[in-house]
Amino acid sequence: PPDFILRDEASGRLCEEQVCREFDTGTCCGRAAKCHSYECPTGHALRERAWDIDCATDRCTKKDTSICCKNLAKCTVQSCPSGTTLKGHAESLFCADERCTAEDARTCCDSLAR
Repeated sequence: PPDFILRDEASGRLCEEQVCREFDTGTCCGRAAKCHSYECPTGHALRERAWDIDCATDRCTKKDTSICCKNLAKCTVQSCPSGTTLKGHAESLFCADERCTAEDARTCCDSLAR
């Protein structure tokens, strides 16, 4: 039916008869999972409106990272305000979005010692 996809494990399931019919839909098909149910890996965040974005199957997996998630900017591209410097481990820190903003200074920058 429209809006349904083949389940991940559909290849291991059998229809009730030799030829699959509409009443077998529940056995082999399901609705695609939505991205809001996916936990993005480090350095990524869910895309806006993730609840409207379909994963490839009825379960979101690593294969859906590029569909569901956006890359976060690394702190190494952050411009720190006067009197601060990038944190020593900035290469492992991420801004809150795809571009760093002034609000990311707390995450990315340390005060200079006096």
